[in-house]
Amino acid sequence: MPCEDNGGSNDLLIDILAQVAAVINENNYDYIFLGGDLNTDLNRSRKHSKIVLDFLEAHGMNYCKLDKSMNYTFSNEKRNAYSTIDFWCVTSEMMQYVHSYCTIDSAISFSDHLPVQLCVKLLCHNTLALGIGRGRDIPKQGSHLPGGASTCDLVNESSNSFKQDSYRLRFDHCNHAMFYEYTRVLLEPILASINADYMVCQDLSGLNNGDVGQKIEKWYNSIVGALSHASQIYVPRVKFGGLKHFWDAELDELKRLSIESHRLWVETGRPRSGEIYLARTRDRCNYRAKINEHKIAEKISVSAELQD
Repeated sequence: MPCEDNGGSNDLLIDILAQVAAVINENNYDYIFLGGDLNTDLNRSRKHSKIVLDFLEAHGMNYCKLDKSMNYTFSNEKRNAYSTIDFWCVTSEMMQYVHSYCTIDSAISFSDHLPVQLCVKLLCHNTLALGIGRGRDIPKQGSHLPGGASTCDLVNESSNSFKQDSYRLRFDHCNHAMFYEYTRVLLEPILASINADYMVCQDLSGLNNGDVGQKIEKWYNSIVGALSHASQIYVPRVKFGGLKHFWDAELDELKRLSIESHRLWVETGRPRSGEIYLARTRDRCNYRAKINEHKIAEKISVSAELQD
């Protein structure tokens, strides 16, 4: 979202929200999840926050509030600036299922924005829980809401997806000709199915929104499945971080120091001054600076080798 200090930002914000409203109004839905960097604090009375809150109210939504342990999502320690500008906004009916909402404070994350984690626990017969279950691993059961109701644990990704996300596909080293040919073989039957269904659905008066939605979901899953299957056969993959050729024992030690001083800083209540705060800041800066130094050295080394 635009910064409040910029000229014309109100009109830009209203235009963005109007586009979001158009998407919402053009679709059937049970629940809405809207998240991101809003560049304004919805907990405070500000120009942009008033506009966003009016938008949320008009669409039956509310925003999640952080757990008391952490009251900011953005920090710039050099300027001693801390604010809450990243939010998850959900349909008001969904608020009763929000189990926790917090930031993830990591010693090895150098972004000014802290990641936010929204945990939602749904009844197993809830339409959202059932929708997540289709085409994915069945959510784990056995958790309980207050009162002993059975629930499904809602997670962002299935266990299989999590395992795949631990690897990076190296399309720069794959056999492109074989990959393209194999995807053609897999996708042609799907295209034929889409064309056949399209011919049947030309009479728009006889369309059923539920049937159309199921067909679109089937096509989508088939296409993603075909591409994933082809990539497993023809595209090499490596673990994330496996290509950090510049990494050495010195960086391992600096990483260890950064994690330890950060852990001590968290355990002592995240002070913003004093020896513990200074030690944590120093270790983070040393770790970050050394990573950048190694990256630059590696680029210079590669450039020199190419010139030779």
